[in-house]
Amino acid sequence: MRCLSLLLGSLLVVGFAHADEPLTGKFRLRVPEEAVRLSKVAGKSPPAGRLVLLAEGRFDLDTDGAIRHGRFRTDDGKLVLAMEDGAELRGERKGDKIVVEGLEFERETPVELKGLWTVRQNGQEQKGLKMDLKADGKFKFSMAGATSEGTWSVVDGKLLLVWSKIDGEDVEPGTVRKEIPLSEDGGWFKIDTYRYERAGA
Repeated sequence: MRCLSLLLGSLLVVGFAHADEPLTGKFRLRVPEEAVRLSKVAGKSPPAGRLVLLAEGRFDLDTDGAIRHGRFRTDDGKLVLAMEDGAELRGERKGDKIVVEGLEFERETPVELKGLWTVRQNGQEQKGLKMDLKADGKFKFSMAGATSEGTWSVVDGKLLLVWSKIDGEDVEPGTVRKEIPLSEDGGWFKIDTYRYERAGA
């Protein structure tokens, strides 16, 4: 009996812990594979959408370029998105997913960038133009005989590079740095006019 009581107690704790999880984060619209296929057949981009729930109770909702802002709250266990124009959308959380008016948004997973990246030109991989993002937060870059190195990190969804050496010469700490936007799926980024994708991809 004591074991049963402990088990029930632990289940209740888990249940309340899940219920109390902060309803914040970034969620991306889940598009069925058939919809993606039909879009490609029609020569169009698949539907896209993103929902961002901020800790201060505000939200950003982007569905196919239509961006709406406002505040969110929970009402009787349901999610309510109150738009700035007074309109409201209702939804609910299902695990790591949020369903709003029939649209299903999945929580975004952190972008994994470490590894070797090479430049693509006219669809061809240029193996001599490469960026190696190491697991210890350091990077090495080589391009047409030029080399450089430093540290990398992801800040506010952007790749931040801070150089420590350029062509073997030390650089004053923090003086040479660059913030690089990442593609939505984390599959590529651009430095100047050069597009980098994972080596061998």
